[in-house]
Amino acid sequence: MVLLGGNQVTQAHAVWLESHPVGTKNTSHVIRVFYGEYATGEIEPTAGWYSDLKGLTVQLIGPNQKVQTLTLEDKGDFLEGAFIPSKDGLYQVFTAHAAKDLGGETRYEFVSQTRVKVGEGQAIPEIPLGHQFAIDAKISPVGARIPLLLIKDGNPVVEKEILVMSSEGWSKSYKTDQEGKILIEALWPGKYVVEYSHMQQQEGVWHDKPYKKNWQGLTTSFLVE
Repeated sequence: MVLLGGNQVTQAHAVWLESHPVGTKNTSHVIRVFYGEYATGEIEPTAGWYSDLKGLTVQLIGPNQKVQTLTLEDKGDFLEGAFIPSKDGLYQVFTAHAAKDLGGETRYEFVSQTRVKVGEGQAIPEIPLGHQFAIDAKISPVGARIPLLLIKDGNPVVEKEILVMSSEGWSKSYKTDQEGKILIEALWPGKYVVEYSHMQQQEGVWHDKPYKKNWQGLTTSFLVE
């Protein structure tokens, strides 16, 4: 999560997708995009989103392996889109947006993903993200230990910090094991948001301005009842 100001990077805002993890064939399924600080319940109105974040694109890939771009509507506190799943199986929904404006000499990239399962079918559609999370598309019960994987280009990302936040204000940092996995404690009901952020040395030109570093924040969410 980042708060943009000069060259400083602090724990603050992120983009995340929210959706019910279970869908119904031929029934409209809603996806929402938020920007803010989930751990403290801070939801930023869309009018105040950083740079050109409000122009981000949300896409999905379903069992037919075709890319679909959602039409988003500004709801004031979030963006909202919907799709109608035509087949049983797993749908991967994602967004990846590099903000137009630099923070000093750093480019900021906001990435989020979520999964929706419709009926049966276990095949996982591939999505064009380098770093990504893998978590089951289901509602977990309170008290469950929920496995989550962090991968890059299909390989596990090991010994990296992942932040897990609940709607109750609880948050905890986990470190991935040698398989890129963590086990999340589902202590309370509600929505949880997961984040992994990393900075790398990467020089380039972005919208006619040079940058020396690239920051990426990756999020996903899941539901506990």
